[in-house]
Amino acid sequence: MFERILAISLCFISYSVSASTIGVVGQVQLLTNYEGHQGTIFTIYDMSKLEGACERSDYFILPLEHKYFDQNYSLLLSAKVAEREVRIMFEIGDCVDSLPRVKHLSLM
Repeated sequence: MFERILAISLCFISYSVSASTIGVVGQVQLLTNYEGHQGTIFTIYDMSKLEGACERSDYFILPLEHKYFDQNYSLLLSAKVAEREVRIMFEIGDCVDSLPRVKHLSLM
């Protein structure tokens, strides 16, 4: 009986973890646009926390259709020029062009 309750509990825990928003903090290393991508792609110096978030974990993507694209793009440019860190919020499995989709950005 205990094993059954434990198994059910673990299912709920793994579901809530996979649907949660994750935040990473880092300095913008590269900010660029490539033809064929549906937005601006960028990296921070430590991309290791993205492993397994999407098919590719070498860039983040700020999609053009993001409600606050202009504001977030300006924030990324400002952070890059000022060499300031940003907090990037994303969800595992929420991908655009196989890259982790930015949900929220904060200038640190």
